[in-house]
Amino acid sequence: MIQADNKAIAAAVRQVSRDLADLAALLEGNVPGDSDLIARQIATLMEFDVPEADGLNRARASRAFKGHGLNPRAFGSWVQGGYLKRIDDRRFLTDKGREWIARKSA
Repeated sequence: MIQADNKAIAAAVRQVSRDLADLAALLEGNVPGDSDLIARQIATLMEFDVPEADGLNRARASRAFKGHGLNPRAFGSWVQGGYLKRIDDRRFLTDKGREWIARKSA
């Protein structure tokens, strides 16, 4: 009986966690079914399509995200995915990012 209760509690905690993640996404402007989201992501990434030496500094990168209605904190996940790269205070699009834009634009 106790083990069954623990499983039910664990399932409820997982659901709350998912709900909180969904709420955070909504607050960041990532609305489910938002057909405009991909277009905004593409526009944001294209702002980083500059030569490495001319990469965006932190403030410009933040403005790029905010200007397209995206949370600047999303930058880290784009770096982790290999779509954007940061070297010192320069941020720029990678070849993988260009490929993503091409796929999503087609």
